[in-house]
Amino acid sequence: MPAVGAAFYDPSDMLGRAPAIFVSLAAFATGVLIGLPAAPREAIRSVAARAVATVRGAPTTYRDDFAPPPVEVAPPAVMGDAPLLVQAPVVEPPPQNPDETIARAWLLAEGPYHPPGDNHDYVTFTFDDGPFPETTPKVLDLLDRYGVHATFFLIGRYLDGDDARSELARSVVRRMVAAGHLVGNHTYDHRHLTELSRPAALAQIDMASDAIFRVTGEKPKYFRPPFGDLSRFLERTFSERKTDVTLWSLEAEDMERSDDHDVAHEIRLRMEYAHGGVVLLHDCRESSVEALDRLLRWLDDNKWDPTHPEKRGFEIVDLPTYARLTAASPQPYPTRDALLKARAAEWKATHPEIAPPPPLSNEAPRGIDR
Repeated sequence: MPAVGAAFYDPSDMLGRAPAIFVSLAAFATGVLIGLPAAPREAIRSVAARAVATVRGAPTTYRDDFAPPPVEVAPPAVMGDAPLLVQAPVVEPPPQNPDETIARAWLLAEGPYHPPGDNHDYVTFTFDDGPFPETTPKVLDLLDRYGVHATFFLIGRYLDGDDARSELARSVVRRMVAAGHLVGNHTYDHRHLTELSRPAALAQIDMASDAIFRVTGEKPKYFRPPFGDLSRFLERTFSERKTDVTLWSLEAEDMERSDDHDVAHEIRLRMEYAHGGVVLLHDCRESSVEALDRLLRWLDDNKWDPTHPEKRGFEIVDLPTYARLTAASPQPYPTRDALLKARAAEWKATHPEIAPPPPLSNEAPRGIDR
């Protein structure tokens, strides 16, 4: 502890410092009693503090708050070859979809509005259907290599059980959280919720939330419905629970395709066309890991450079940052369909000989009454 701090925190030297402390207190109290302005009072207080430090034999540095020095943090723990980083506090964005409607969630996934001439595009990565002990650690290694924080929407069933694989899955999630990634709910069994009864749908959500809580100590604040669809009942449920329904805007059906080059290439084309977005990949296939590697390398080669704002570039951000950027610059369109039509018209006007990427196969499903 520095000497100045010791002068105020070492009780064993109270008697030796008593005269100086008395002088400082008397001087400060006198300044208050005679109604001196703030500046002279602070000067008296500073002089008194220096007197205390001099009696103690300490340097004459004065700290207004007398705060103790920062606590030294031990080196990060290590699991395998990857260091476990301490998760930084997540600043939650303001609510943009308080009713948690699926239509609004699809629009928000498209990200912030880009006015003409804005070449700063934002990308955030999300992963579904894990954790898989064979592949999710490889995804974490890649994200750590590039300094990227992502969001993982987990299947609750993989976290339960007493077998070795379940324990490995839980250890992967613990590493995930320690590295600063967010964890979301993707149901317990990856069931299509709109095909279930209300009690069965709620059970899928709650059982997964409980399984995640048993591993991380926190209930997930983000939910991604399998197949991107919800009933009106579930929209109201998530609104009451203040759970953020989170969808995506960039994907290439990596669960159906094994060519990592094609998957990465299609996502990159969509990324350029849409000015960034929410990437959906799955952390349960080797080809998806390879596609992620390709995408991260390409984004690193084409990252945003504020010294050259005329050149288009991408910045990878975490999900809360993406949401804050979207709230600060919302899309001027009422629905995602309207945005997609405007985007296609703009593309045709500026690229008359190049067709835009085909629409996603699951283009904006609508919630149903159930």
